[in-house]
Amino acid sequence: MRFYNALRLAAQALLFPQRCVLCEKWVLQDDFSPLCTPCLENLESFALPLCQQCGTLLPGNFDDRHATCARCREHRFQFDYARASCHSQGRLRDLIRLYKFDGHRRLAGPLGRRLIETFRAVEISFEPDWIVPVPLHRRRQLERGFDQTLLLAELLSGELSVPVFSGIRRVRDTKPQFGLDMDERRRNLKNAFALQRDDWKSGSSLLIVDDVMTTGTTVDELSRCFRTEKADVQILVLTIARVPVLGYWA
Repeated sequence: MRFYNALRLAAQALLFPQRCVLCEKWVLQDDFSPLCTPCLENLESFALPLCQQCGTLLPGNFDDRHATCARCREHRFQFDYARASCHSQGRLRDLIRLYKFDGHRRLAGPLGRRLIETFRAVEISFEPDWIVPVPLHRRRQLERGFDQTLLLAELLSGELSVPVFSGIRRVRDTKPQFGLDMDERRRNLKNAFALQRDDWKSGSSLLIVDDVMTTGTTVDELSRCFRTEKADVQILVLTIARVPVLGYWA
């Protein structure tokens, strides 16, 4: 087996030479990932404390009685919890951009492992019945050539032995959320998703997966679909990165 693996890696190096997308050193990985091990191991990570609901980083020291950010104290999300591996910054932000917009779909491997590690580090008790990738509109998928969130969800599904729920669609091709305020984001996403199957049971635990969470408007609207149909659900949102929302910390 070791000889076979060595032969396969040698063939890969000869036929498909590639450089790390971050440091540009020559890289040889079992999963053909264009990311070297040192760069993967040195990606940014969250430190504590985190908001107990939305998972954003909190400044200072917060005890259990006051461990939520200002936005969660003002606004009730349709999901129960959200967790990310880190803020969207530095090399992690660059890696996500390369994955989504530059066609490096093999980065799904290391980014998927990052998601798995983040899920296993979640401090709440949560056993998902379904994994729900945030749907990508068909036009966007044709532009990119693949559905980046679905690939991540499938990796999680294989690791956790939890099925991917494919019965929800993005029925409106909404404009990008970048540059929109909270109200504009909500209007932009209103009725953007539609459930097309209801074979999941009341009382289910749903793990919603996306690459980046900014204000949470997208995953909130997606969660609303499930709450509307069957309110008795538990929802955890899991993302690779989280964009800090200024003015909504302590």
